[in-house]
Amino acid sequence: MTKIFCPEPFHYCEIDTNGDVFVCCSSWCREYAIGNLFEESLYEIWNSSNKGKKGIFVRQFEKQKFDYCNTDVCLHHRIVSDDAFEKLYYESKNKNQLKKLRLNFDRTCNIKCVFCRKEYMAEVKENEGFIEKIFEEIFKTLPYLNECHTMLSVCGVGEFLCSKLHTDLIKEIVEKYPKINFSFVTNGILCSKENLEKLNLQDRTEVMEVSVNAFTEQTYNKLCVGGNFKKVQENLKYISQLKKEDKIKFFFMNFVITSENYREMPDFVKWAADLGAIPQFLMLMDFGNYTDKQLFDSLNVADPKHKEHEDFVKVLKNPVFKTHKVNISQNLLEL
Repeated sequence: MTKIFCPEPFHYCEIDTNGDVFVCCSSWCREYAIGNLFEESLYEIWNSSNKGKKGIFVRQFEKQKFDYCNTDVCLHHRIVSDDAFEKLYYESKNKNQLKKLRLNFDRTCNIKCVFCRKEYMAEVKENEGFIEKIFEEIFKTLPYLNECHTMLSVCGVGEFLCSKLHTDLIKEIVEKYPKINFSFVTNGILCSKENLEKLNLQDRTEVMEVSVNAFTEQTYNKLCVGGNFKKVQENLKYISQLKKEDKIKFFFMNFVITSENYREMPDFVKWAADLGAIPQFLMLMDFGNYTDKQLFDSLNVADPKHKEHEDFVKVLKNPVFKTHKVNISQNLLEL
């Protein structure tokens, strides 16, 4: 007998663009928020009783009825034996430590990836005050996060090095809160030695995720409009060196699977391995940018109805996915 277990809701939460708090990626947990920063403090939301929304979410694992989890795309859940589940579930529930907080609300970015947005984006004037209020709430929470040794994850919806609000927060933490470390999601263009050293991040970064999404410059330019592939390559080498020096604990290279890039997946695995990174292959998700459904469908090669789906499945049979460490949905490997 086996059960599904996921560690995320026991140690992780993220804050979305409207102040909603989730215990997983909002798309993966079907937009089920456990609270909102403008109604309660993060401390109150995280430490709510079992009767609260967080308790409801956690109990779905006990019942093995996943009303709030999209297990088809999640990379975190795993299948374990009944005995292992009992141990993992109750130990995690009793600890209830907020070990990772993800800030997912400043969309400012220097490029426009076709699967992410239709235009270059900086937080517009009317949103600036709202975003600043969320940051104010985060600043209030820093002593608690420091006490928990929380890892702050910045930023899943934009480029943190383009956001003054993010860089000001990072400077404050580096200066005053030594027990808080960082996890970054970046497109890599600005992740140079000079920029990282300016923020004193070389010894405070646990995780660096660089979203590259291609193996060749031609494909990269199609998907990451306004990007700079050569600069990304250069900065990946620097990040690779930091990983070799143990200044970064985990180094990931991200790749959102589309009809434009899926044939490059095996080469991407080898490239990441050469740099000491773990490749992460992510399913294409509709974040509201595809007003034309045909556009989304044309990119979504993982859909069995896609005209190139069979070719995509053949690519997944490449032995490189078994001979190298790869983060990919188990559902894809079983196609």
